[in-house]
Amino acid sequence: MDALEQYSRRDLIRINGIPDGGIYESSLQTNELVKELIKTIDEDLAPEDIIRSHRIGKPPTREGKEDGRVNNKFQPPRQIIVKIKDHNVKKRTLGCRKFLKGKSEYQYVRMNEDLTKPRNAIAYKARQLSIERHLRDTWTVDGKIYVKDNQMQVHVVNTMPAFQSFVSIYCCPGSMDVLDRLDYNNKQNRREYTPPQLTTYAEARAKELAERASSNTSAENTSVKMS
Repeated sequence: MDALEQYSRRDLIRINGIPDGGIYESSLQTNELVKELIKTIDEDLAPEDIIRSHRIGKPPTREGKEDGRVNNKFQPPRQIIVKIKDHNVKKRTLGCRKFLKGKSEYQYVRMNEDLTKPRNAIAYKARQLSIERHLRDTWTVDGKIYVKDNQMQVHVVNTMPAFQSFVSIYCCPGSMDVLDRLDYNNKQNRREYTPPQLTTYAEARAKELAERASSNTSAENTSVKMS
């Protein structure tokens, strides 16, 4: 099932870090932002190469303000999902993303393949291990996750068991501790889900009658005081 879902995303790109216009940003404006970004690194991009794009999640807001364009540290810009015309254009565009590093206005922008949730978790952990020098390199191509060990051998790790097996065999000592730390931090940052309180019709009706009776009593007391 995961492989099928990943295949359905073969023409999608996920972009992080583009400033968010919030409630004032239309889908057309989002599309223009994406085209402007990609055009700066891929000169061969044609207008028709971007089929559509949209942000994920609710528009950012700031307490006490209605201006959704203002971001704060608790509300980073929403990610953008971009549908590309075809696979070749997507491959070419992702090949040009290295040029983002040389552009100050896009220094916080990241462009990657749109992975399924399980594969995204693997790719994230692989990147963290690479940052901490526990493996040589990691990248994705066509939804497949590649990792290079310190002996320069390349492995494909599309499932969590395959990834954990790779880490335990080929990575530096202490790599599993890094993964445990990432899992712990993820649990600490995860918000507890509070199920909604369901109210039956009888309970709602009883509450309504009680409020009405209380309101009538208050009105009568006010009338007595005035007389």
